[in-house]
Amino acid sequence: MCRLASRIFDGIAVAAVFLFFVTAADAVAETLVHDTVFMTEVHRVLKNPFFLISGTYLGPYALARIAMLPVYLPSSK
Repeated sequence: MCRLASRIFDGIAVAAVFLFFVTAADAVAETLVHDTVFMTEVHRVLKNPFFLISGTYLGPYALARIAMLPVYLPSSK
């Protein structure tokens, strides 16, 4: 059961990373196409619900994975 839950959370993380970077790439492409300054366009990215949801998931997910590293890594005694 634990492995299944881990795989599910990892799958959600993969989808979140995809959404996060696609949203950012879309903003960069729009900036280049319309020849605008990115600093004026950044708020459009930050208000995007896909960007916010994926970033909100990725923060705690990354912290949890880092916190679990000592459990998975062999001890160096």
